[in-house]
Amino acid sequence: MIGIFTVVSYIQQQHISEQRRHQDREVSNDIRLQDRQIADALRAQSQRQADAFHYQDVYKTYLADVSDALFKENHERKFLSDTSKFLYIRSRTLSVLQELDSERQTDLFLFLYETRLTTENQLSLSGALFKQIHFNTSSVVPCIFNDLKLYSVYLSNSSFTGCKFYQATFTASRMTDIKFTSSSLTTNHKTECFRACGGNPYREKPSCPSHLGIKTDFSDCVMEQADFRQAFICLTSFHGATLDYATFVGATIESSKFVNASLNYARFIGTTITNSNFAGASLTYADFSGASITHNEFKGVLLAYANFTNVTFDANVMFINVNLTNMIIKDDLLQDLNSRGKLRNVILPNGTFSTQGNLFVNGDAQKD
Repeated sequence: MIGIFTVVSYIQQQHISEQRRHQDREVSNDIRLQDRQIADALRAQSQRQADAFHYQDVYKTYLADVSDALFKENHERKFLSDTSKFLYIRSRTLSVLQELDSERQTDLFLFLYETRLTTENQLSLSGALFKQIHFNTSSVVPCIFNDLKLYSVYLSNSSFTGCKFYQATFTASRMTDIKFTSSSLTTNHKTECFRACGGNPYREKPSCPSHLGIKTDFSDCVMEQADFRQAFICLTSFHGATLDYATFVGATIESSKFVNASLNYARFIGTTITNSNFAGASLTYADFSGASITHNEFKGVLLAYANFTNVTFDANVMFINVNLTNMIIKDDLLQDLNSRGKLRNVILPNGTFSTQGNLFVNGDAQKD
């Protein structure tokens, strides 16, 4: 019996020892893993600090260089003319943008604006790459841009939240996924249209002064997935712009142009649209649910599969040479538009063709 007990005890001790060795190895591995994670975190933090110092040094050098070129008298002889000076500033700007992070690029953008380099057409920034710059208005620091002029720049994934733009030009710029949420695009004319900041209700204001002409220009811009939610858009041109999947939810659009624009899958849910031009635009699958549309003419527009559920029209809305194939719209609303002569040469939601004044029954119109 003693021999058997000794063997059993020995086996148990061996098993316990093996368990302890396994636990020790696990603890040791955990400690090594934690040490590696701490070391990696410290290296990452150190790298971030080094990057931040680098970005700041590059930015400070740029500021000093450009400020000297602009303002110091001893640089007057360095440049043969203003043209050569601004070519130099352009070269420095485009080069340094490649080395900066989003935060410093935002600072650089503001520097260019405050020194009027983006307002007086002296400096060409075409091809400038601004990566994810961000501006937000606040009660302390308002976000206001007057006479901003940027042609053929890159502003994708950037945001201007709650900002005011008085006469801005972004012609032919690439602005995919840009955000102008709750911003105002208007004119600084004394009878300007304006909207209260911070999402407050509209104050009493004169109608958008359409006689002043276009003041904000997004012509030929590439703006897929642009965000104009709750924005106030007045006297603005999107002529030839690509705005597929853009959102204008809750926005107010007045006296603006979307001529020949691509607005497929765009969202105008709850949008107020007044006296604006969509001639030649492509609005396939666009969603106008709950929108209010007044004094608008849709001429030569592709509205196939568009959603006009619960849309309200005034007496001055016209559809001329329009494709409404598979549009979602209540049949009685379509009948009302037709009875008032507001449908001229249109392909109806059910695929049939109607000319002005034709009596028709569009049995497939109601798709709610």
